[in-house]
Amino acid sequence: DLGCRNRRGIARPGGSHRPLISPAFSPDGTRLAVADVYARVARVWDLAGGQQLLTLVGHTDDVNDVVFSPDGTRLATVSTDNTAKVWDVATGEELLKLDGHPAQVSEVAFKPDGTQLATVGYDGTTKVWSAETGEELLTLAGHSGVIFGVDWNPDGSRVITGSEDGTAKVWDLEASAAAATGMEILTLEGHAGDLWSDVFGVDFGPDGSLLATASWDGTAKVWDSTTGEELLTLEGHRDRVNEVTFSPDGERLATVSFNGTAKVWDLLSGEAILTLTGHAGIVWDVAFSPDGAYLATAGFDNTTRLWDASTGQEILILTGNEQNT
Repeated sequence: DLGCRNRRGIARPGGSHRPLISPAFSPDGTRLAVADVYARVARVWDLAGGQQLLTLVGHTDDVNDVVFSPDGTRLATVSTDNTAKVWDVATGEELLKLDGHPAQVSEVAFKPDGTQLATVGYDGTTKVWSAETGEELLTLAGHSGVIFGVDWNPDGSRVITGSEDGTAKVWDLEASAAAATGMEILTLEGHAGDLWSDVFGVDFGPDGSLLATASWDGTAKVWDSTTGEELLTLEGHRDRVNEVTFSPDGERLATVSFNGTAKVWDLLSGEAILTLTGHAGIVWDVAFSPDGAYLATAGFDNTTRLWDASTGQEILILTGNEQNT
């Protein structure tokens, strides 16, 4: 029932659950942005002191994702109010409102050169926009369900999308722009659970040769980005996997799950080398710092946690309030 689903397919729980999701490091690694879903805002913290620097207010419904631009001067957010917004990091001023999806928007990603944005949503499409003017440039259609995840390859020529339909798709944007239609070049099929096979997380590796997907079938998978060959399946969470991300050096992967843990995996062996425990409940998202030294996780316990990516030691806890430890 799509009507009861929010960004990551979860009906709003009762009680005191208040999810913080989508931790995003600034390119210099000094700040962290997080979507405070039900507060309808994004928050930015200074990591050195754990102080909240900025609250981005303007969406009229849940905020589902937040990302920094590659140069660190802007932030982009998306919402259940069917819009994406671009903000000035220095002032918190809203610069652009992207209005084109007829349903809630799940995720957003900047093109590596910062000139464009890709958004995905519950209408089953991917839209590409000018990050300078807000003009809608392209719509990619091909999935048969809600799209939850999107990422660009390093040279900005392709995007990958992950969907409720159990597949991830790779699109050639240069060919799509020339043809004025979505050029789908790969469909990755392989996630298959007894109850769910939704693909929630997608990520290109740092050199573009590999792709990773995270699924509610309880696994993450690694694929060849040229051929679509499935290279590796990561099993160990024993529950739905919400997100996957490569380390900046491409040697590790991090995943997070409904079972309340994050895991770091060695890409060569496929073995889990760290299990991070501390969240009280579902962990939605994970991000490596730009230098690969730290991990940030965010979950339904109203916390974002910073960890040493080598030892697994918990370093800092940030909450939706300003009382951080």
